[in-house]
Amino acid sequence: MGYVLSVRGDWRAGPPAEPVASGRTLLPGDTIHAGRPPWRGHEIVIVRREGGAVRYRCADSPVAEPTPAAWDCSRPIVLAPLAHVPLHARILDAVMSHFGRHATRPTSLVSRGILDRDLREAVAILHNDGLDLSDALPALPAGEYDFTLVPIQVDGAVVRETGVPATSRLAWDPRAPVALPRIGLQPGLHELSMTGGSDVAWVLICAGARCDTVRAEFEQVREITSRWAGQVSASDARAFVRAALDLLSYRATGH
Repeated sequence: MGYVLSVRGDWRAGPPAEPVASGRTLLPGDTIHAGRPPWRGHEIVIVRREGGAVRYRCADSPVAEPTPAAWDCSRPIVLAPLAHVPLHARILDAVMSHFGRHATRPTSLVSRGILDRDLREAVAILHNDGLDLSDALPALPAGEYDFTLVPIQVDGAVVRETGVPATSRLAWDPRAPVALPRIGLQPGLHELSMTGGSDVAWVLICAGARCDTVRAEFEQVREITSRWAGQVSASDARAFVRAALDLLSYRATGH
């Protein structure tokens, strides 16, 4: 069993043969094949339920021994039976089901660079003395930064602001992290950016007894994506992680 994470070009799966879209569930015995040639630029990323991912790219010319990186797209891809069910399969199933409900993958309210990663997606715990952002700032050097948090909600393919942006200054030291002042923050999904930065990340602000469970589930999401190196683009992996945060937010708040 597996899932389609991303698709470029015309791909079909079945039986019966049907067009493939991101989020599609693939069952053992399903065959996946490219549509009619030409196949230049066609590729599909399949996430196995075991957690690994494979990117199949159509070769520009016939190949004697096809590999996923140079696939003979006149041949079908056949999904093998599941060897074992890993512990993280439950969260993978839930995220991919949620991912597939979007007409397209959610895009940020702010268009920023994907590869210049000052920030990363995270679960941030809201304490009485402020918000712990340390998990969202793993590569940020020490210094003073103005951070802005925008409450958001994912509605199909649309990401909407649901409240007033809050900005606060933080004297950041990765060796001795301190909390960001509360500045009226409430639990829920937010976009995080900083003045002068080139990146924006999604952060799920959590408060209360369930935060340990939410954080543990999100660590399973990170474990899944850690197995995708070299097979999944940074933007596709980030879309998956954001879908996971949206799911965890929906479970916690109901919207």
